[in-house]
Amino acid sequence: MDIAGICNRAQKLGLRTLSDSYKDALKQINLLNGMTRKQASPAAWKEMYNLWEPVIRELEKKMEELKNIVIEPPTAPQLKGLPEDLDSVLDENYIEIDQGKQLRDGLLWAAMEFGRVIRDDDDGPVARIDSASVAPPNAFALFTLSTYALSPIDKRRDLIARALSFATKASDPVPEPNSGVSGGFLDSIE
Repeated sequence: MDIAGICNRAQKLGLRTLSDSYKDALKQINLLNGMTRKQASPAAWKEMYNLWEPVIRELEKKMEELKNIVIEPPTAPQLKGLPEDLDSVLDENYIEIDQGKQLRDGLLWAAMEFGRVIRDDDDGPVARIDSASVAPPNAFALFTLSTYALSPIDKRRDLIARALSFATKASDPVPEPNSGVSGGFLDSIE
């Protein structure tokens, strides 16, 4: 490999400034030792090459090895305590067919039962479904419980905020269309 090649490879590896600084220092030393500029510069280049060439070869070899390493992503955390067969803990009598209401019921169950069901141990959260006051209505309830149990405390607080939003909507129901009750000023005219 020639000197120009080693400089280009040093630049690719982020070592160009370091190798150039070393070469410039060697050139100054050579000049102080009585060499002419015509002699000092090539001697500095050659000494820089002799020092950096093995370093650069080794770094390139290691970088090539790193390209071949396959890093496995960490496994997703799992909430301990949930049974393998989730259907075994669901409310057998739950029959809601409206998907929106199923989502609402799952979220509200997770919010209302969270404190009873989730225990934080040294190894992480553990679900004790048998501690719930009522069985989870659907699989979404268990998914919501797992998601929030595995989240940091700020995210857990978010579960309460979402449940409060549903509670507000539930306590202030919207009248059905064509029910005759809209709350408009024309409703009082007969």
